[in-house]
Amino acid sequence: MKVALIQLNSTSDMEKNYKKFLYFLELSKANKADLVIFPENTFYIGKIDNYKKIAEKFKKDYLPEILNEVKSHGLDIILGGVPFLKTEKELVNRLLYINSDGVIEKYYDKIHLFQIDNSNSSLNEAAYLTRGNEIVTIEKHGFILGFSICYDLRFPEIYRALIDRGANVLIIPAAFTYKTGKLHWVELLRARAIENQSYVFGVNQVGEHENYGKSYGVTSVVKPVGEIISLNDTDEDVLFFDLIKSDIEKFRHWIPALDNRVKFKK
Repeated sequence: MKVALIQLNSTSDMEKNYKKFLYFLELSKANKADLVIFPENTFYIGKIDNYKKIAEKFKKDYLPEILNEVKSHGLDIILGGVPFLKTEKELVNRLLYINSDGVIEKYYDKIHLFQIDNSNSSLNEAAYLTRGNEIVTIEKHGFILGFSICYDLRFPEIYRALIDRGANVLIIPAAFTYKTGKLHWVELLRARAIENQSYVFGVNQVGEHENYGKSYGVTSVVKPVGEIISLNDTDEDVLFFDLIKSDIEKFRHWIPALDNRVKFKK
């Protein structure tokens, strides 16, 4: 399965973001990708008090067009976290898996909501988002993909739960900040890959965003053994990668850590 990982510098201009989406969709098609993964906040990054209006606009004006474009291109895509109205009052950060028929086949609502408070910035996603409460996987081309979004990366238990459900490819779209990304992004991605003996796809936003801050970029593929292939921390770009199932099988046979787990008293 050939995967395209899209690194974007999204803005508060949804139409501009949509044009970028179409460009990278076309580029992925030209390079014969089977699956295209877009980062968190692909269609909007900006003031958080606009999120309900953005969710309404996305669902009404953009989602039908996205479904049509995905179908016409014949690709599966992952939209890695968009503001979505679960109910009239509940707003979630929702990952959408859209198949090549233009159908939303699965979705995942972000479980761990970002919170930061220091001298430079303060943000609490729980103030305007409802957290999800269910892990989600999907089987494609002989692989089982497990979904998460951004801040979930800091919580290893969600990935072990996905592995217990059979996942061997861990999908992590993000808008990981530059400051914390420089310290933790690659280290956390490699840790999740090695400890779960699985592929990890970390698909990040990059660069400065008006009224939001700066994202780290460094969109990466991490192999089960911990080897990493990354983009830079400055530019929009795409990383193509061919998944190889034997990489997973060889490492799990070499060091059968998942099979060697034992229960212990806490």
